[in-house]
Amino acid sequence: MRQKVSAGFELSRLHLENRRLKDLTAEHSLLLTELEVVRGELKTERQQVRRLAKELNRRSAKEGYFGAATPSALKIDKPNAIAENKAKKGGTRAGRKGYGRKVFPASEADEIINLPDLPPPCSSLIICGRFSMNSARQA
Repeated sequence: MRQKVSAGFELSRLHLENRRLKDLTAEHSLLLTELEVVRGELKTERQQVRRLAKELNRRSAKEGYFGAATPSALKIDKPNAIAENKAKKGGTRAGRKGYGRKVFPASEADEIINLPDLPPPCSSLIICGRFSMNSARQA
């Protein structure tokens, strides 16, 4: 009789374990379905982040030659400049001396090269972008 009781007890325990495993399997399949949905959403979000990052890195027309690193002096239109400063002519005042190349007398030169007289650049003697010295002398 003991064997029948223990066998019945073992059978009920196995039925309970089987039911628990079925419930776990069903829960597992639901979690897998939910995981696939979340993975799809994550993929969509990553694509959106990439698209927004590209849009953010795209250069705007307001940037200068060197992108965002263009120095203020090289920018053509400065939005914060007042109209009075925009109207001013650039450069130094008229009549200032300046410090360009110094003129020195011919006696101090190492070498003096005399250039031939050339016709003006819009001359009809220039053909196909080449200048002929013979044609210049004949003219």
